[in-house]
Amino acid sequence: MNDKMKLVMDEAWKQWYGNDIDTPRTSPAFERGFRVALETLAPVIEQLIDLMERSDMEEFGVDCMPVTNGEWFPAIEEAKAIIGA
Repeated sequence: MNDKMKLVMDEAWKQWYGNDIDTPRTSPAFERGFRVALETLAPVIEQLIDLMERSDMEEFGVDCMPVTNGEWFPAIEEAKAIIGA
């Protein structure tokens, strides 16, 4: 886990536990759950980023593989399913 994700995890812990001075270090179970969530979300986020970058490239006339609705809609539906939207 990179430093940015550790910061995000620490912020999530503070929101869940409280932002007191006496807030303990994140629990191992919380860290495991956070890592599993990241592992689940990472491929979906990577796919959406790829589609957005290719869409931008198309918009600016860069030669690339065009983005199709057949790519967008399943990626969006998968992301929505993961976050429960």
